[in-house]
Amino acid sequence: MTKDDIPVAVYSGTNMEAVFLKSLLEGSHIPASLADMSFKGDVDVRVCVAQRDVERARPIVDHFREHGKKTPHF
Repeated sequence: MTKDDIPVAVYSGTNMEAVFLKSLLEGSHIPASLADMSFKGDVDVRVCVAQRDVERARPIVDHFREHGKKTPHF
């Protein structure tokens, strides 16, 4: 595994939000994975992409944060 392959968390939120954002990223040809970060009953799901994809993922993640569950048009 190279440094570019290391997963980086680009978003943290509810399971539903994380699954939706993962779908948006993958629809833009950016592989993504989910990491469940449960802590004392609170569920926090992180969306991760490879280090090499962080810059390409950033506009999609930023749009998602700003506009919620609306589908971005890139």
